[in-house]
Amino acid sequence: NSSASQIGSGGGFDIVVTKLNATGTALIGSKKIGGSGDDGVNISTSRGGINSLQRNYGDDGRSEVILDGSGNVYVASCTQSTNFPATTGAFQTTFGGGVQDGVLLKLTPDLGTLTFASYLGGSANDAAYVLSLAPNGNIYVADALFNAVQIFDFNGNFLYTFGSQGQDAGQFWMPSGIYIDDKDFVYVSDTYNSRVQIFHVTTDARK
Repeated sequence: NSSASQIGSGGGFDIVVTKLNATGTALIGSKKIGGSGDDGVNISTSRGGINSLQRNYGDDGRSEVILDGSGNVYVASCTQSTNFPATTGAFQTTFGGGVQDGVLLKLTPDLGTLTFASYLGGSANDAAYVLSLAPNGNIYVADALFNAVQIFDFNGNFLYTFGSQGQDAGQFWMPSGIYIDDKDFVYVSDTYNSRVQIFHVTTDARK
């Protein structure tokens, strides 16, 4: 039930999205979303050992929440649940493999309904760290392991992807930030290549 206060079986750590009014004095809505594994926790709850996706400060629970012009709420995060409540018809409805997958969520402005929820992942460890919205409403999500940017329309339908791991123009090594300006230019923070790359929404050609 996408309108219940808790979506999914829950268990371990879950993703919680809460919205307050402008003065912080009243609750507008709240959703707890998760499967039976750990959700919203990146690989491990601690920094012990070597982990494939923990490189920077805050990576232990890295995720992002943004709003569109209508107040809809978008969340990029991760899940270790093989039964995460992906919605019917979503881009990826089953767990990809590895320890965890990324997830992409969209909720209505009052958090009353989960509009869509999709896994984002393959057979290795994946995480969706950051996202941004283009002026036309398309959703850009940076994938920390595939080292690529995935693009979806505002309904969560997959459109295309660009980028791969490497050091050449148009390649990434741990993208950790993404922003789209009002001129349709896409800025990607390319962590281990120590640079910001700039693309255009219509061409995705490096500028």
